[in-house]
Amino acid sequence: MNREEYILELEKDVNNLLQEYLLNNYKNQAFAWKLNATFTRTFKEEYLWNRSLFLSTNSCVLLQEKINTKTALKGLYESAEIFEYLSELPKITEKYDKDYLLILSALCYDISGYQANAYCVTSRIENYSLTTKDNGINLTVDNHLVEQIRLILLKKIPYARYTNQNDKLENELTFQLVKQALDKWYNYILKLQEGSYQSEIDNAYKYFLFSGNTYLSHLLFLLKTRIILFDNRNIWNRLSNSEDVRNNHYWEKYVKLLAHDYYSNNSIKDIQERKSIFEFWTSQLRAIEKGLLELDENFVVQMPTSAGKTFIAELSILKYLIKYPNKKCIYVAPFRALTNEKEIELSKYFSKLGFSVSSLSGSYEIDEFQDVILTETDLLIATPEKIDLLLRLSPDFFNDISFIVVDEGHIVGDISTRATLLEFLIIRLRIKIPEIKTLFISAVMPPQNANEYSIWLSGKEDNVLRSLKFSDSDLNEEWEPTRKLISYFEWSGKRGDITFENVITEDENTKVKQGAKLYSFLKEKEFGEQLPKKNNKVETTAALAYKFSFTGNTLVFCAQPRQTEWIYKKIKQILEVTNLPDWFNSDENKISYHYSKIWYGENHYITEAIKNGIGIHFGDMPEQVRNSVESDYRESKLRILLSSNTIGQGLNFPIKNLIIYSLQIGRNNYIDVRDFWNIIGRAGRAGIETEGQIIFVINTNTDKRLYKKYVEKKNIENADSLIFKVLDALINNRIKNAKFD
Repeated sequence: MNREEYILELEKDVNNLLQEYLLNNYKNQAFAWKLNATFTRTFKEEYLWNRSLFLSTNSCVLLQEKINTKTALKGLYESAEIFEYLSELPKITEKYDKDYLLILSALCYDISGYQANAYCVTSRIENYSLTTKDNGINLTVDNHLVEQIRLILLKKIPYARYTNQNDKLENELTFQLVKQALDKWYNYILKLQEGSYQSEIDNAYKYFLFSGNTYLSHLLFLLKTRIILFDNRNIWNRLSNSEDVRNNHYWEKYVKLLAHDYYSNNSIKDIQERKSIFEFWTSQLRAIEKGLLELDENFVVQMPTSAGKTFIAELSILKYLIKYPNKKCIYVAPFRALTNEKEIELSKYFSKLGFSVSSLSGSYEIDEFQDVILTETDLLIATPEKIDLLLRLSPDFFNDISFIVVDEGHIVGDISTRATLLEFLIIRLRIKIPEIKTLFISAVMPPQNANEYSIWLSGKEDNVLRSLKFSDSDLNEEWEPTRKLISYFEWSGKRGDITFENVITEDENTKVKQGAKLYSFLKEKEFGEQLPKKNNKVETTAALAYKFSFTGNTLVFCAQPRQTEWIYKKIKQILEVTNLPDWFNSDENKISYHYSKIWYGENHYITEAIKNGIGIHFGDMPEQVRNSVESDYRESKLRILLSSNTIGQGLNFPIKNLIIYSLQIGRNNYIDVRDFWNIIGRAGRAGIETEGQIIFVINTNTDKRLYKKYVEKKNIENADSLIFKVLDALINNRIKNAKFD
């Protein structure tokens, strides 16, 4: 068998293993087991370990040989998940080192294009170093390499370079090989200096392989593959394909700012805290491939929540600020809270490039200070109401606008004043400035609907930037940076169970399939022999929020603001009869407590809830209170957040668990399925969690019917133009009533 035949046989083996029944069933069982689901366990850790090693190693071979990239990346992603699940098993066999499993998982995630998951998994490793009882073995070089890999996965490239240069083992050939290879790679990332880092890392790998160091040679083999793929994913390489970018100092400085991550607000970060951005995510690569930066056209961005849409918008804005230096850009965000968040995000790098970023909110006036802002700013972030007012009062301002971003664009499909205003605003701007370019962003539009908006804005059906796994994937093969685990809670007698319908386990002997089930997750009157009572949905939800808070930041979605008070009061009753965990201890040293006390008073339920580690969030709150609640929740000073539909307004929260209490906003009136998917997209934020857990509380037959409707993505409503609907109805009515001779 020659090498070509061997590679083809390897490809066949990887394909067959990915389709193997036993591997998929065992993997699902391991996942269900780490969730603490109850079922007849048949999976074997050793089987999963061996298959994952085979998949990860041989998928890397296929990638290095450029054979069937799709299969190879799928194999690495499967390996990453299995290694991660094994590391989280409640009673993992001592045979498998947990930290080693995490390193393997993170490397496989990184190679397969899930860099945010790689970061999260690596963050679980505190201090990882190899040890031995053999005094004759020196592990200094081994531990140096392991630490370098850990820092690479954490994207701490400046610190990795610093430690790589300052560790002193001059007489060690192995150290010099590793040091030289990584130095050249780091210098390319941070300084854009070309170097032979691929051949250097290959030399280091071969040395460890031939010396018989299986452990490190395997890690280096994975790292070598990861560095090979870097050429396709790295930001400068993809951007500098354009001569305009390659010869422009703004773009070069921008890429270096991303890689160095020097600044936190207006201060210099400690080198250990710097997190480099030097590669595109899969979703962003698809946008670049579609001509985002090369074509001077309008685009619709239809990508899931947390898929990196803001970075796509940032690249587009920079493109037009550089291309038209005497013109400005506008970012339209539909809600005030979102304008504040986007100003912080977009100022981080633009301000260091010399561009001014400002935000305006409100709707009724333009004061003198805002006049100054309008004159000086390069990027204006504002609500539709403010842009509409500005267009009426200062229409000449828009003569100098080259580009506009419309965020959360699907609100055009709402039946509301804001939706109509936004649509009219886009139409008026396109009439006033025919040459203006537009980026229209939505996380929750059906594909055909996005195509219609693309035709409206660009005249082309396919100017839609989608988050596809591969360039030639169909629309159903969507890439998301994290997993979404949708489950439901339901009472069965005196116990309450949680069921994950899409995590299927099967007993290979009986062939009985079932969704992963957490039996008796909650028991009736579990707390103080009082709460919860199974016929009381408020008490059930409060008890679930309390229990899930032990696993991380938890949000309870309430369709109506008044429901936040009901649930808080029941959580309070639970806290009174339990031993308080640290995050629920009374604490007045929160900025949100300070502002709530000013606005609501010390005895109001919102102030009291915040004091006890529980945030309240709804649209009619004073802005200072709402903003400070968001800040404290992001910093985990509040462990539970009880929120209304404001959570679906594009805000970036670190949510691990999302509990759905209610979807009813009025008599016979429910939130849209579109809004539901926008809300649950907030769970499992990329870079913070590898998965988000959604728990739908079922207490009645109506709840069960709603669950079945809302969890089906095919039920997402079109974001159809309200103006078009009215015109269509008028025309149809006229036709209906017309008299024909």
